[in-house]
Amino acid sequence: LKAKGYKPILSAKAVEAALSYPCRVDGGFLNTMIDANRALSADEQAVRAGRNLFVDRYGRGEIDCLFETRDLTQRWPAILDPVSSVPTPHNCSAGIALMAALGAVSLPEAAAEAIRESHDRAVLAQKQGDLATCFRASLSGRASYFDLILKPYANDRQRRLDETLKAKGYKPILSAKAVEAALSYPCRVDGGFLNTMIDANRALSADEQAVRAGRNLFVDRYGRGEIDCLFETRDLTQRWPAILDPVSSVPTPHNCSAGIALMAALGAVSLPEAAAEAIRESHDRAVLAQKQGDLATCFRASLSGRASYWSLILKPKQDGFGRAKKAAASSDP
Repeated sequence: LKAKGYKPILSAKAVEAALSYPCRVDGGFLNTMIDANRALSADEQAVRAGRNLFVDRYGRGEIDCLFETRDLTQRWPAILDPVSSVPTPHNCSAGIALMAALGAVSLPEAAAEAIRESHDRAVLAQKQGDLATCFRASLSGRASYFDLILKPYANDRQRRLDETLKAKGYKPILSAKAVEAALSYPCRVDGGFLNTMIDANRALSADEQAVRAGRNLFVDRYGRGEIDCLFETRDLTQRWPAILDPVSSVPTPHNCSAGIALMAALGAVSLPEAAAEAIRESHDRAVLAQKQGDLATCFRASLSGRASYWSLILKPKQDGFGRAKKAAASSDP
């Protein structure tokens, strides 16, 4: 790589996968992302660099194209920004084509499975007209490939996400490995659950600011997305931690039912198997407890499942959700 003028950022363990990089297909996907971004599509240099991925030059191979592609996304990281990018039918279809091309590459089973799962999820989302999930699934599958072929220090996915969050005025607390799960945050359902917790707490329900902040989770505002709601929710529970206190909170039929609804919504989010299993277990435990009239176990199971989701999407040591899960479990009768 150094002899060819490139930085030695590729992993020797995955060199075969790198040599099989589907340059034109990925180039097609990246160009649809440029076209769908108003700022990038108006940037002549970005557009030209994207189109140059299709130009054949003597002696240019897949590795050369791979480095050109990386240079493109390094210079204009907004191309792969899953927070502010615009889903379109074009980047959905191009993303599915990329997943199919990567699926034909010889990969270790874990990476191959991740890409297959992303492909199937994108195809299903396209059929359902869910363009946001389609293109995010494609971004996730593409990331799985680059996670494999790059040396760990060369992978800048976390840095790009941190910069995006800072640009939006948020602290860079989300994990890039789980950004798709964060982007699929079921805002209104979690807002419903949190509001039942506020209503069931005598001190909180008498606090006008807490009540207003809880109700504001349901207010639609221009430009507000799931990430914005996610940070508003976190601000709410950080300012009034008693909302999620499994010791002093009062179990009610309302927060039991709302918790079950939240577990069902989180169960529909694409998650790693361990987190998905934890949430399924919490859902089933809450449903059984509701049938048995055990409201305490019902709402504590919901708190535990919710903590599993937040533990996944946040960087380590950002919140006490591990402690919250233990508290919820130890409080079960």
